[in-house]
Amino acid sequence: AGDVHKDMGLQSRMAAVCSVLDGQKFVVEFNLELINRKGPAQGANVFYTFKVLDGKTIPPGLVETAETPTLPRVAKVSVIPKIVKTVQPIPSEAIYLVSCVGVKRSVFTAAKDLYISDWFVKARRYVESQDCPWFILSAEHGIVDPEQIIALYEKTLNTMGVRDRREWARRVLEQINDAVPNANSFVFLAGQRYREFLLEPMRTARKEIFIPMEGLTIGRQLSWLGLNSNNEPG
Repeated sequence: AGDVHKDMGLQSRMAAVCSVLDGQKFVVEFNLELINRKGPAQGANVFYTFKVLDGKTIPPGLVETAETPTLPRVAKVSVIPKIVKTVQPIPSEAIYLVSCVGVKRSVFTAAKDLYISDWFVKARRYVESQDCPWFILSAEHGIVDPEQIIALYEKTLNTMGVRDRREWARRVLEQINDAVPNANSFVFLAGQRYREFLLEPMRTARKEIFIPMEGLTIGRQLSWLGLNSNNEPG
């Protein structure tokens, strides 16, 4: 649980992480079976072992009582949609915006190398495979060129109030206009907090917006990024 909490860049959300990993929705969505759990009720030192089931196996305990009392209890198999490699209708001149993450190196380095979570590494591989300009949406710096040298910081939009997030978005919009004033298409690989106050003014300015992973869980985002990247892992 601690690894998940850290890699997702969360703060003080350990109870929520354990709740999800303990829940039926998680095993159903990814077709898993929880075969071992060690540790306290909640906390970083809760260890989970899951088994990946084949498409025909019903996860243990996944049953539903029929609405009519006279009918028997019936097994309900969740249909897990397959993630397939897709070709997004994204213009070749689009600008990609990738959000920062909490897991970082503790040294001065190029921004593209500062963030080291599995999600960011795969997001970087994906955008670089598109051969398009891209920037990092940083809670500390606004937008950052991937080659810009920056240091470790701890700021995150997840702990900022609405007023501060609005101010951050205003700053980002100005930076985008300065950096790529003629760009008309933008692709967001970023969560809701990083998009919420950017999308409306960009659309008002007639910018074309793409959010290819909107609505996907973190696990499915990782799968999507891997399947849609043209670069092999290094």
